[in-house]
Amino acid sequence: MWWTVALALILVSIGASTLGLKVSSTQTTIGDEARFGQEARGAIAVTSPADSAPDGISVTVRSYGVLTTSDLFGGPVSHQPGPAAHVAALPFVRLLGNRVGLWTFAIAVNIGALAIAGWVAFRQLGRLAGGLVMVGGLFVARLTTGTLASALNVHIVVLPSFAAFIVAWGLAKRDLVMLPVLAALVSFIVQTHIGYGVTPLLVSAGAIVLIADASTLRRLRTERILGWTLAVLGVAWLLPLLDQLVGTGNLRTLLLSDLPHSGLSGAWNGLGVLLRLPPLAQPSPDALAPPSALALVVGILLVAMLVRHRRQAMPDGRLLVIALAAIAGALLTSALSPPVGIASYHLHWIGLTVGCVATAGGLSAARSISTRHRESSAALGIVLLSITMVAVPLVDPAPDPGSRHVMEAVNALDGQLAEQLDRGDTVSITSRGGWTAEEAANGLAVHLADSGFATRQNATSGRGERAFIVATGSIDPGGRATAVASFGDRATSSRHLAQRVLRYVEEHQPLRLANPSVNTLVSYLDGRTADICSTNDELDAEALGQISPEAIVGLYAHGEVAAPILPDDLHAEVDQWRNEVDFTIYEVPAGVRYEVPAFSSDGCPPR
Repeated sequence: MWWTVALALILVSIGASTLGLKVSSTQTTIGDEARFGQEARGAIAVTSPADSAPDGISVTVRSYGVLTTSDLFGGPVSHQPGPAAHVAALPFVRLLGNRVGLWTFAIAVNIGALAIAGWVAFRQLGRLAGGLVMVGGLFVARLTTGTLASALNVHIVVLPSFAAFIVAWGLAKRDLVMLPVLAALVSFIVQTHIGYGVTPLLVSAGAIVLIADASTLRRLRTERILGWTLAVLGVAWLLPLLDQLVGTGNLRTLLLSDLPHSGLSGAWNGLGVLLRLPPLAQPSPDALAPPSALALVVGILLVAMLVRHRRQAMPDGRLLVIALAAIAGALLTSALSPPVGIASYHLHWIGLTVGCVATAGGLSAARSISTRHRESSAALGIVLLSITMVAVPLVDPAPDPGSRHVMEAVNALDGQLAEQLDRGDTVSITSRGGWTAEEAANGLAVHLADSGFATRQNATSGRGERAFIVATGSIDPGGRATAVASFGDRATSSRHLAQRVLRYVEEHQPLRLANPSVNTLVSYLDGRTADICSTNDELDAEALGQISPEAIVGLYAHGEVAAPILPDDLHAEVDQWRNEVDFTIYEVPAGVRYEVPAFSSDGCPPR
């Protein structure tokens, strides 16, 4: 009993401490996470149009997930398969606001995933195994996201994926209660980020193959577990299937997208990363490199030893199968990933796989200890202490310098803009200057929404709305934009740097994009260049003249330029600019004639 109480207190303390420190800080939600919060707030909306009858109530329900990046690699605009994360986050955002609500939602999901994984291990091997699994889950978080409070979709699926690995092992040991639990976890993961669904699907398939026999089928029927599993799947996938049949057809668009893949070379590079175990920090895309000869030799020897002494090293053969399925899932994920433009946060599958394999080893050790010795209070106490020690860095992680700078800008711009708005104003916000400006615009929209203003993003503005553009460079859409708020000292640092970069590029033109298949150029345009799309792989003097200098700096800062390569000193200044970029908010007249330039690549032809 004391073990359960102590474990519950530790988990609650980890979650409460994380939330308390976040709320008391100056941090806020920005970028895609902020956009997700806005979408979750409206996932289920009930409206009564003014021109309808009193009973003319309209209910809209979101039936797909967040935007994917398939259009950035030449595919169609599509969304993640389903709205599971949106619907789950809705009550948190509605009750607590976007900022606190998203943090609370993320902490609840992650702590819940740890609790599920520990519960499964406890059912199979006892208290020691349950505690070791929680240590393994926290170790996964340390290797990947580094936080328990991020609701970004590539973060919110990591610990549920780890829990799915443990639940699949429980199912493989014929604990059939795990089947509906696994169905719920995998549905949440796949709907939230399909790329991270590969490994959970493979470990689930491995578990089902291990228990596929006539006696199991009879148990599934007599114990009504099959019915519960089908009910879970029906509820989870009802909205995506309805959307496919009578809505946008998102599932078909997503699954039939012809996107570039890394293929066998990508899987080989993934194997190279996994053989360099364990990664002490989240790897960059540069870490995807083929295995060295030494790593291959060591890896082959380890596998040979494991096979030869499998009864001693991994006495639970079913756990070994699930672990191998997780490794196969990691290699397949690497093979299916695009060959270029992979951000580091899309590589969490590396740390996830490392953690799963390490946890499998820990479970084998726990099994040996449990069969030979009784679980001592000292051993259990050490496990509880380990949970606490591994979790400490996750409680209050410091944001990277660039994100911290954007958060400071959002806090400052929110105060300036709120003073100029009336409570009844509807605000339309778009952005110019690349991802940095978009992160700030999304964060600003969340702040204004939490303050009671009606906000819309990246859409043309209607009459009576206040239309604003958040920019990292000067804009001039027909001479109509007026600067109304600012953050930073654009007159000195940003403008001077931008002019120096522009002069260098003009001397060494043309400017050649690093990822010609990626529709990112339009993100950096300033309202005067609606005719330029990413079909321009090379920008000559005429094209460069249509883009603001700050937008060119943005392209360099985000690694979108292959040539000309900047000198080392100028490159260092561009990197610093990314972490200290200035922001200005411009207001433009709203109405049909004066539409805000949309921040989207939808108008550009697919590559």
